[in-house]
Amino acid sequence: MPPGKVIHEHGDPQWDRGRPARTLEQRNTSTAETGKPLLAPRSSHPVPRTPLLAPRRTRFFPRTSPSTKVEGESASVDASKLLDVARRPAAERGTAIHALCQQIGWMEDGLPLDEQLTCALPPEHRASAAKLLPDLHAMLAKPKIKERLTRAYYEKAWANRCGGQPLKLRLYRELPFTHKTDEELISGQIDRLVVGYAGDKPIAAEALDFKTDAGDPGELAQHYAPQMAAYTTAAARFTQLPEKEIGGYLLFLKKGSVVRV
Repeated sequence: MPPGKVIHEHGDPQWDRGRPARTLEQRNTSTAETGKPLLAPRSSHPVPRTPLLAPRRTRFFPRTSPSTKVEGESASVDASKLLDVARRPAAERGTAIHALCQQIGWMEDGLPLDEQLTCALPPEHRASAAKLLPDLHAMLAKPKIKERLTRAYYEKAWANRCGGQPLKLRLYRELPFTHKTDEELISGQIDRLVVGYAGDKPIAAEALDFKTDAGDPGELAQHYAPQMAAYTTAAARFTQLPEKEIGGYLLFLKKGSVVRV
């Protein structure tokens, strides 16, 4: 598009021309409705500067999200990515699969009905449900993925941490968080957080993130390491556990693999 070309305009660009200028006295005339001037007369006395009116110094922290922390990416938007039509279907499909995974609780309790899953999709993806739902079921049936979504896995993995007390599990899906570092505010959502309790005391936790990437899981784990670090930090603050007690795992749904980061 040539420089200076107008893409769209609305209304009359000359709307303010041809109108007679009004003086302050004219604008300050009384109205018939109120009998009061529209503008108060200008005072000859300066307004005193009080603590309420004095300027205040406020520190603003830039806000970011864990997804902007993946290796090699920044918070700025690359315009070429916005216009990359070839990448768009895969990104949109990943968004739809994530919306479906939000509905998955414990596998022992069974999966939601297809009608419920369809309603959970963003409206623009519901027409593709006939293709998306079989793909989701196939991904969740892969042994390592299915195992990580069960209570039985954690009951076995964390049994020796309870000190003789019964293990209680709590599952949080799409858990929102915001925490402040020395330089920024980080806001995001953890796809899936599993917390184990001995009585009322948390003893272990895992942050899980669903991925639909088709690349090498080992290389992708390195790519997503900064993002997962933000999730484990948030999980540590949420549970009041040391970060070393928080596991961060990527669930690669296409590959059927679970990788610790």
